[in-house]
Amino acid sequence: MAIHSFKTAVVDGKINVTARVESTLKKNMSRQAALLDGGVYKSGPGVVIVGGGSGAFHAVESLREVCVAILPP
Repeated sequence: MAIHSFKTAVVDGKINVTARVESTLKKNMSRQAALLDGGVYKSGPGVVIVGGGSGAFHAVESLREVCVAILPP
């Protein structure tokens, strides 16, 4: 499931978080990811990562770093 994100700002040295109350309730803890289709290379081999934990996150970030270095613009 997708991770919630909230607007934040630092005011007078304090972190202010703005969130809809519905998003902070336990019954609304999980939500569907908003997937965007665009900016992706459509041909050639690819990678599918199953899962959404810290391992998956680091795998995606590592792949992005490597792919940016080897793929043409």
